[in-house]
Amino acid sequence: MRLSRRPSVVSGHGPSLATSSRLTVDAALVLVRVVGATSADLPELHEQVGDLSRTTDRLGEELTDRLVGDLVLPFERGDLHRVLTAERRVVHGLLRVARTLLADRSAPTSRPVVAAADEVLRATELLVVATAALRTPERLSDIARETARVRDDLEEARARALRSASTSPDRASAARPDHVLGAFADIVSDCADLVVDLRILAAGAGRR
Repeated sequence: MRLSRRPSVVSGHGPSLATSSRLTVDAALVLVRVVGATSADLPELHEQVGDLSRTTDRLGEELTDRLVGDLVLPFERGDLHRVLTAERRVVHGLLRVARTLLADRSAPTSRPVVAAADEVLRATELLVVATAALRTPERLSDIARETARVRDDLEEARARALRSASTSPDRASAARPDHVLGAFADIVSDCADLVVDLRILAAGAGRR
């Protein structure tokens, strides 16, 4: 008797861990657009942020439902749930920063913030690659190192912004890039932690 194939929340058809990780890239792409936006772009970007927030919440509910009945071996359901929850947190963190930047158009976006937004996008892209590599864990060490490098670069950019703010005659204006870079650094740190979690998850599955 042939056993029917059950769908997998890890990489199967429909909502999956891969779908969830790709939403982090979608949110980062919106953030990059917000950073470089003109006033004419704002209505469309507000709409995109709202749509992506609703899509993320809906996908989270669907994936939680799938975790109950889908085949997840050799992974633990609790581990997958933690990863999915952390990915939603990354998406909402990105959208929160996007909303803040959309609401405050009082000053042009600084060059360090523009460069840092690209680094955030790079970190989310690495998260997607790491998710795709769950069944080939030997690749995850290199991905973890690269994501950690992006995190360290952003922390250094934030430190430079802090030094610049401390010597600027206009402290309020100079502090804005520091706040934004701090939010970016926190998001990339979450991405780096997620890649480490995926590496541990894959290594544990390989021992089962």
